[in-house]
Amino acid sequence: LQERDTDAEAIKRRAGAASTVARLGGPTADELLHRALGDPHPRVRAAAARGLGLLRAATARPALELALQDPAALVRAGAAAALAELGSAPSRPLLLRLLDDESEDVRTAAMVALGGDSDEVLERLLADLRSPDPETRAQTAQALGRLGRLEAIDPLIDLLGDAMRPVLDAARDALAALGWVPIGWREQRTDRAYVAMTHRRDWLGADPR
Repeated sequence: LQERDTDAEAIKRRAGAASTVARLGGPTADELLHRALGDPHPRVRAAAARGLGLLRAATARPALELALQDPAALVRAGAAAALAELGSAPSRPLLLRLLDDESEDVRTAAMVALGGDSDEVLERLLADLRSPDPETRAQTAQALGRLGRLEAIDPLIDLLGDAMRPVLDAARDALAALGWVPIGWREQRTDRAYVAMTHRRDWLGADPR
């Protein structure tokens, strides 16, 4: 962990060493992984962050919270995952900010750390479905599919009218992940397209659970 060579093999060795230290534990593991968080390569820093999470060392929280601001998405995601191991509640405000991160991996790690049952996470994602950026809408639909909250079904059905095909496909995939097949209706049997899609609330009431 103390070498600083930048060739691929050296980086691989240091990242592997960080993971091994975390698995083996011991009285010096915390200190070694804290040092590795300062490694020049993001792969090593990410391994160190995840390793501190495995150790569940409460003293690692300040360093991991700082790592949430790392320029490398790999490290930010690793730090979020580690904070999930430590208990995310004290770091909740910082993790909520990551829901707006440019990296989908980071957003997903933050979402998992905050917990799939978090209403704050759900509300933030539902708001992002209305983003003017189609890529954000598509990625948000995918995240809602992974989140598993049934409240997302009707907003995802609304997204089936999106003009951008990747967004439409993402909404369909998310609905499938949530176990819902939307049903459309036509004004005339001979109509080639659906006039509208029915919502889950149409079948189960105003506040389906």
